[in-house]
Amino acid sequence: MKKYYGVLLLLFFCSPCVVQAATWRDQPWVTQESTHFVLHGPVTLVDHFAPVAAHAEEAYAFLTQELAWQPRAAIHLLVVDDTDGVDGWAKVLPFGMALINLSPPDDLSFLDHSDDWLRALIWHELTHVVQMDQAAGFPGAVQRVLGRQPLTFPHMFQPLWLLEGLAIQSESWSEARSGRQWSTLYQMRMRAQVEAGLASLSQVSAPSRQWPLDRAYLYGAWFYLFLEEQEGEQALEAWLQSYRRHLPGFVRRASAQAWEQNFDQLWPQYQAWLAHRFAPFNYAAPQGQPLTQTGLFDARPVVRGDQIYRLRYDGHTAWQLESYSIEGEVTHLGPVDFAGPIDVNAAGDLVMAAMMTRVDGRRYGDLWLKREGEAWQRLTQDARYRDVRWSADGRFLIAKRWSAGRAQLDLLDAQGRYQRTLWLGEEDQVLGGYAVHPAGDQLVASLRLGRESWNLYQLDLGTGQWSPLLTGAAVYSDPVYDPEGERLLFSAEEEGSYNLYQLTLATQELVRLTQMNTGAFTPVYTAQGLAFQRYSARGYDLHYLAASQWLNEPARPLEASWRQAMAAAEPVSLTPARPYRPWATLRPHAWMPVVESNSDRTQYGVEISGQDASLRHQYTLRLAYDDLAEDVLGDLTYEWDTRYRLHLEREFAESRVDGDLMALRDELSVGLARLALWTADHDRLRLHAGAYFERERAAWRRSEQVILSQTERSDLGVALTWQRQRFGLDNLGGPASGWSVLGIAEHHAWGDYEGGRVHLDGRYSWHLGRSHVAGARLYAAYAEAEAKAFELGGEKNEMAASFVGRDRYPLRGYGSDSLRVHEFAAVTLDYRLPLARIDRSWGVHPLAAQGLYATLFTDYAHLKGGEGYPGVGLELTLETHLLYSMDLPISIGYAYGTEEQLGGSEFWLRIGAEF
Repeated sequence: MKKYYGVLLLLFFCSPCVVQAATWRDQPWVTQESTHFVLHGPVTLVDHFAPVAAHAEEAYAFLTQELAWQPRAAIHLLVVDDTDGVDGWAKVLPFGMALINLSPPDDLSFLDHSDDWLRALIWHELTHVVQMDQAAGFPGAVQRVLGRQPLTFPHMFQPLWLLEGLAIQSESWSEARSGRQWSTLYQMRMRAQVEAGLASLSQVSAPSRQWPLDRAYLYGAWFYLFLEEQEGEQALEAWLQSYRRHLPGFVRRASAQAWEQNFDQLWPQYQAWLAHRFAPFNYAAPQGQPLTQTGLFDARPVVRGDQIYRLRYDGHTAWQLESYSIEGEVTHLGPVDFAGPIDVNAAGDLVMAAMMTRVDGRRYGDLWLKREGEAWQRLTQDARYRDVRWSADGRFLIAKRWSAGRAQLDLLDAQGRYQRTLWLGEEDQVLGGYAVHPAGDQLVASLRLGRESWNLYQLDLGTGQWSPLLTGAAVYSDPVYDPEGERLLFSAEEEGSYNLYQLTLATQELVRLTQMNTGAFTPVYTAQGLAFQRYSARGYDLHYLAASQWLNEPARPLEASWRQAMAAAEPVSLTPARPYRPWATLRPHAWMPVVESNSDRTQYGVEISGQDASLRHQYTLRLAYDDLAEDVLGDLTYEWDTRYRLHLEREFAESRVDGDLMALRDELSVGLARLALWTADHDRLRLHAGAYFERERAAWRRSEQVILSQTERSDLGVALTWQRQRFGLDNLGGPASGWSVLGIAEHHAWGDYEGGRVHLDGRYSWHLGRSHVAGARLYAAYAEAEAKAFELGGEKNEMAASFVGRDRYPLRGYGSDSLRVHEFAAVTLDYRLPLARIDRSWGVHPLAAQGLYATLFTDYAHLKGGEGYPGVGLELTLETHLLYSMDLPISIGYAYGTEEQLGGSEFWLRIGAEF
């Protein structure tokens, strides 16, 4: 019985809209409660629960009034330290919760204009929870019956710029001129958009692979401020109340009812408002000579002699290490698998602090070394270093790390071995960019002490004491010494842009060197001038400015256009810490009736799903009753800690002759996997173990003359995965370059089959330029004589959840399961090329298209007896985005198998990604 009814229902109603992956929970967790929140986290972070709860209760009191909604249940907060950078998320399924990662931003970030980064992060995420939790009218009525189903939360489904815009509005305090709305960095980026031409409503409402990648945040940042000016103070409440009563996706109708103008009418007015507020400066001062023109991400340059070193990313394939001369000559030094801040010493040795995703889901920074002519060598393992500089003599490293709420600077030898801690900060001290004095006895840094802004301080490496150089309300960042150690070069905010300044240490003479239309960052001295990164609408590019072009205008210590006047959050009381228990949140919070029927039989049942607050346990369960088989069927999927995976399924499959139902086959399967038993190659090489059981027997027969065989099998095995693939921002349908290998060895433990089987599946991708990619795939399998045979045919590329127990492989142009063999080898060659870059939505409607691309391919399978089965074909894929939050590629394909007996034409339509 086909489940045509269920594709969308199961997709949208029976699982969370966005599934957050958990990191492994290796430490004991504890729980504490405040009035409206339940806080969970490792016992090592329990001291941070109180300030998190204080900020959360303060935000709750404001947001529930401002957004005119109060969640019915307590909100769960996960307090973690899993990522070396600012991180957080929020969701309302299966219950309201938010994750707060206790890691502050480095000096220049979009939270640079908040006097308390933790407060801004908590307010931002809780705004999402309170907004998305809203449901009334028909959605609210359905929710009261079926529980917390995704489509009963209309505010989950709207363009991202509306969601993020409201969160940015909440984190930005006009009285204190604090938050992203008042950030010079954010204003600068919008000014660059105005200069290049503002995006349309369809562009902003669609996911983007073009810069700025956070377009939704940037364009949403001021929308509600504009809306209040345009429609009055009640505009926000009118919008929230209107949309909470609509079905998801009816954003345009809800806006028209709230304001008597829909988004199509408001957007041109908003564009004009932005163009007026962020008019380009158009200064006549020199803007620098570009050395790169690819834009995209910020990457700090460093200098050795007359060469400027920098990492560059073009959006298509791997990061590239390059060196530049001031004349514009470029030397390519090779690709880099992991990117981060770099430094170089006089001998040409490069060191880098790069953040990587570990097998346990955490993202930690580590140090890498590249000596001239050698490959990158990893120096540290999970040391959590976020930045690094060479010592003045080039023999030691000074690395910055942040852990459990405190910053520190460590001295390491050239091989990354810890020597001693140079400085350990207090919990309210945040360390930004820094540079070492040429004499080696001190360093300069951008530092936040308490509720100050980012100011410049000098650290005595002997005593560990800081002394102020430039303080005030402005943001000072990216300081470096000149080669003699007599002057400082740095970037600072000024009247909507960032400019470069020079401070003479002996006289305290301060001069401004540039007057940028947008911003200049990460400057370094060169022999005849300076190099820096200049921001434009396409991102950050490396520029050179000769000393003869410096403005050298006398300047005073800068005064920023914002002040820090926010009072500290009031302390709140917490219950005593108790051990974390998952059972309170693991229960299902929603259910969905399941009914399937045809002329012969009916199945009816229920589906539930759930997870605990720590995300360690996640499950989906479907139970149904078949009235013809008079028995129970269903499936269970359970995952624990992302390391253990269980899948159990029982179905009654139909056997028909000339359309008449003759029998039902009882098909039972159980798969169990233990993932990442062992890892190597920076967690890219992984060993897994799995078990698989399958049984098939008769469940119902029309008569005794209908004979169904009973079979049983069980497999035990191991799998090895090795991935070194690179995915570009601008590449469609798969990796841009690199390779992956999957090897499986399994053995039939008992049942109707005996012996072993092995599988090998390898893929390689070549980047041909821009978004063009060529690929090759070699897959082969061998089964002993008494083992279960493999099935070749069709276009589906199936993969067993437990790795072991895989029986089917694709061979396009030949019918599904056309070939049953014990041994085969097959190869696929393909060429993937873009046909259209769309990146548009249908206004604010819940449908968008990103790109259209084609894949030309040829397949060839070779069997043990020498038979060959070739085929050729074409597949077209349209990348669509449905309901604002779901990627849904749609592919149509044609293949022709050229072998005379079994080959032929095959067409297919596939909705969803192929794995």
